[in-house]
Amino acid sequence: MSSTKTASGPLPESKISRREALRVAGSAALALQPLRAAAPSSVPFEVIVYGATPSGAIAAVAAARMGARVLLLAPEKQTGGKLANGMPCSGMIPSSQRELIGGLAKEFDARVTAKRTEGRIAEIIFTEMLGAAGVTVRLGSGFVSLAKERGRIRSLALDDGSAIGGSVFIDASYEGDLMAAAGVPYAVGREPAMKYGENLGGVHLEEPQVAVNPFDTEGPLPGVSAGSPGVSESGDAKVATYQMRVWLVAEREMETPIEEPAGYEARNYELLGRCLAVGAAGSLEDLLGWQTLPGNRVAVAESRKSVVSLGMPGPQFAYPQGSRAAREEIYRTHLRHAQGMLWFLQTDRRAPEPIRKAILGYGLCADLWTANRNWPPAMEVREARRMVGELIITQRDLSFRREKTDSIGLGLGDAECPVVDRFATGRDAFVNEGRFRLKGKPFQIPWLAMMPRAIHCENLLVPVCLSASHVAWHGLRSELTLMILGESAGVAAAIAVDKGKAMQELDPLILQAKLRRLGLVLDLPRTLR
Repeated sequence: MSSTKTASGPLPESKISRREALRVAGSAALALQPLRAAAPSSVPFEVIVYGATPSGAIAAVAAARMGARVLLLAPEKQTGGKLANGMPCSGMIPSSQRELIGGLAKEFDARVTAKRTEGRIAEIIFTEMLGAAGVTVRLGSGFVSLAKERGRIRSLALDDGSAIGGSVFIDASYEGDLMAAAGVPYAVGREPAMKYGENLGGVHLEEPQVAVNPFDTEGPLPGVSAGSPGVSESGDAKVATYQMRVWLVAEREMETPIEEPAGYEARNYELLGRCLAVGAAGSLEDLLGWQTLPGNRVAVAESRKSVVSLGMPGPQFAYPQGSRAAREEIYRTHLRHAQGMLWFLQTDRRAPEPIRKAILGYGLCADLWTANRNWPPAMEVREARRMVGELIITQRDLSFRREKTDSIGLGLGDAECPVVDRFATGRDAFVNEGRFRLKGKPFQIPWLAMMPRAIHCENLLVPVCLSASHVAWHGLRSELTLMILGESAGVAAAIAVDKGKAMQELDPLILQAKLRRLGLVLDLPRTLR
């Protein structure tokens, strides 16, 4: 994608009164229904949110509830991001942390509690909230270029040939594509530890070696990188592993059998087989991060309790800056990996009999993701681009500099990074690299962290790929935290539209006052300071 200018200048801007916005909002939908089509390009929006992630949906609702004309635009075909692709929604807020969560994130959690827990609940709830707020939603539509003039994004050229103008833009995608196309600097990968004084920064080599041969006659087994990880604490362009989250059910009348995937090769799971043979992969629950759900269902995902799991080190490195076609192929690679692993565990004699018997009792949930043969249509993108903006959050902000005068919400405290890569340490052992876990206390998130510098863009906010180091990002990537940032971005965007200001001119005290009135928690409880 590239940045361009239109010969005729920006599209005209218009405003909608709060009364009119509330009139067209209507009542909440009671079921998942299509939302109204996008307006013609001749009718610009005041706020355009890019990315149908939970943060994006919340940002759009927040701006619309304040009276702005809002478009939620996304290349994906469903709303809800990770929460609509296998991440369980129930129990998202631990009882010990309920005092830290307010606003629309708390409202979302209450709606989850009021409904039956099942895999489509996030999509249903976000659709209800967007419809009630009067947000125009356009899914399955990405942009190919943008028009930028005098430091401001004016319009987006969409992949169907149309163009849409707006006053303020919010990039709430997991990838940061709009931010990058606007010419905002960003980072991908891990900074050297010395750059920000982070003892968890860069290459992280604290995992114990696993005494399993990672080679066969063809070379390193699939899932094991050639070469060496490099010097401890040095930087690189690698991001954390991605994964598929899969839901299984033990009721035969409700399941789709797990079948052998096309192109299945047992060699792809040879490392898993060897780990299982010596007990290095643990139990089925350890291996698959087994999470029991109501209705005889379980959610499986990568697990930190096992040295091998559903996470797949390697293919994710090309994802953050990849083309749409390249990203789709990386998704298919992860999907095939998950399909093959479950097939292996059910059928291969190298899987211990207790594991084979246990997994044979389950199949895919037949009522979920029916258009994709009951497999999630998206993988979990754990880390991609990170903006380099007005202020960069680092490990110190999670541990020592936890209080901020321009707080727009709270981070919950812990930072956890999964495996980044896997290397042979000799002919008879391998090591997982990159994983860390930081136990901390809640911290305040500064307003400046989701704002580009004015010289780069004046009408853009980035609540997901915000300005943070690799270490700090893993303390911010909770969907709850990103929903809080989404609401703050949506409210800020509506205020900026109303006052006709650049984002950098917005008084954070005005924003904070509004956020507090809306019920967001911006201040650390005295007991946690």
